[in-house]
Amino acid sequence: MLYFPYNSEVARVVAARFIINDGGRMNYTKLMKLMYLLERRSLIENCAPVIGGRYVAMNKGPLISQVYDEVKANAWDGIEQCGYNVVWQGDAADVDDYLSDWEEENIDALSEQFKGQDYGALIDYTHRDDVCPEWGNVARADTSTDIKLRDIPGCNVEELESYAREMTMFNDR
Repeated sequence: MLYFPYNSEVARVVAARFIINDGGRMNYTKLMKLMYLLERRSLIENCAPVIGGRYVAMNKGPLISQVYDEVKANAWDGIEQCGYNVVWQGDAADVDDYLSDWEEENIDALSEQFKGQDYGALIDYTHRDDVCPEWGNVARADTSTDIKLRDIPGCNVEELESYAREMTMFNDR
């Protein structure tokens, strides 16, 4: 199975911007869904990941496995898990100038699109066949099932797989 290398620092900054956009506190399931939607959009539009990692289908929808692990482990500086929420406790300057214009614009657009909606709305949204058909196209066990790049409609699979191989080779050196 081919994956893009996961970038924890980029994931932390993306998460921070989503949380800040939501008033500094957000349900962690909603955050993970928004991060997956951003990643999916980048794979389709840019033929490149923002965060990387292993994409999986779980009973409550698709997500990036390493994001799930880091949220659950409370592993990001400036982001604290409080019950079912994550809270931004860092300095907003920590996220300024770190992301590309495309990333900032799309984080802000997704934040606006789902503003005021709870995590259940994001679960329902990512279960829709016209939004994330890759979630419904893979068999799920009780835990998670891999989503392959070719499972995501609209992706240039050959280009993405070539890029993932290059990234993996570069990161293995």
